[in-house]
Amino acid sequence: MKILFCNIAWMKWYKGPRPYDVPVNGGAYIKENKDGADCDNFWVVKNFEPYRINKDTVIPEGNIMMGYVAMGSTPKGDFRQIKLERI
Repeated sequence: MKILFCNIAWMKWYKGPRPYDVPVNGGAYIKENKDGADCDNFWVVKNFEPYRINKDTVIPEGNIMMGYVAMGSTPKGDFRQIKLERI
């Protein structure tokens, strides 16, 4: 099994920024704005039918968790990408 670790802002609950749960670390944007897209990670989502990622991988029906990782951009302004096939 392959595992991808991502550096995201740390929060206790990940239900958006609150006075009692502000994001910690996670980069300059988080530090400046006290918010970011990864502040809403780890919500449970209902997957109503199996979803095939590739010939060997299927996400089964049921509850799954999804998250967001900011990739930033290149000096030219292009969005960066995670190339999972290279991991």
